[in-house]
Amino acid sequence: MSGAGGRGEARDGSGCILCGKCLAVCPLLGATGREELAPRAKARLAAHLLERPEELDGRDAARLAALCLGCGRCAEACGQGVEPASLVARLRAAHPGWREWLWKQWIGRAETLWPAAFRAGKFLGRTPESLFPGRFGALLKSLRGLDRPRIDAYVRLTAGPKAEAQEWTGAREALLFSGCAGRFARPDWDEAARRLLAGIGLPRIDADFACCGSTLGGAGLLEEQAEARRRNVEIWRAAGRPALVAYCASCVRGLAEYAADGELFTDGDEAALWAGRVTPLARLLKSARFVVSENAPQAVGYHRPCHAPEPDEDLALLRAVLGGRLRPLPDRCCGFGGALRLAAPGLAEAVSARRAADLAGAEQLLTGCTACALELASIAPETTRTGHWLELFS
Repeated sequence: MSGAGGRGEARDGSGCILCGKCLAVCPLLGATGREELAPRAKARLAAHLLERPEELDGRDAARLAALCLGCGRCAEACGQGVEPASLVARLRAAHPGWREWLWKQWIGRAETLWPAAFRAGKFLGRTPESLFPGRFGALLKSLRGLDRPRIDAYVRLTAGPKAEAQEWTGAREALLFSGCAGRFARPDWDEAARRLLAGIGLPRIDADFACCGSTLGGAGLLEEQAEARRRNVEIWRAAGRPALVAYCASCVRGLAEYAADGELFTDGDEAALWAGRVTPLARLLKSARFVVSENAPQAVGYHRPCHAPEPDEDLALLRAVLGGRLRPLPDRCCGFGGALRLAAPGLAEAVSARRAADLAGAEQLLTGCTACALELASIAPETTRTGHWLELFS
């Protein structure tokens, strides 16, 4: 933990020195201009609630603090190690409401609810926005992207780095962590990932993983997050602790964070092994050989997810495959926002609108986060095809 605040102060928000570095990177503040929604306001609010709880109404404070995208950009910018999104999650957990309950159902019952949402998306794609109910309009509009035309594949794997892939992962088989969207909304992404893994010599071990837990934790569902993490570690352990490959940048980040949880692993060696086995699929593909067909667009945009690790493995892969065709967009949040879509969908939509303005005239847009891919599909112009980079590969 950097800075003078120390770990304890970072956790309770009192380490915030109001320097303002977070203001420059907060998508919510940038879209609304409302500083009461800024990360430093949430950090000081959390600290004050802890120091003088009698002076604040806990539920009112939690409602204000919950207006957070959970993108994590503020934590990366903070020199004191303060993590406002974690503070917000704890406030949500301390004062749960119907939004948290609904988000729990949305994630916990994804196998049933997400296919139903897909069918609703097909209907909503043909429904005028004027007929959407006001408060839930932004939520419903986000489903429209599920019925958008898909990207036509134009890249083919011709030679996979089998020896390198096995050396990097330390394994000859891999558990494929699909994430909620890959399993229940876009199984075609999962199928593309399976084929690519086979092509580089890492057959998939079938496993019924839970959510990575990140979106549950961000919504304040801390017990559910802990249970999802325990289940996933048990699956990995039972499979012989093989490579754990993911194609969603947010899932990669969430899975990597397990290693810091002292209650998940038998000892430090097992935690270190987990950290070394969590692998972005893009990393394993960078030295493979590909052929790009003639129908490939001349310009392909790239949206960098807020939770993309540094370095961005997905961006590196796409640069290797597409070369000069790749055109990264300005670094902005897509506005997906997880539980914020329920707490204040209008705020999430204000952030989405800024990203949508970047897409004017774009023929195609790719990303490496499954949640971002769904959000971008819902906000892009009709002439812009959007998707996860897995859709490129035939």
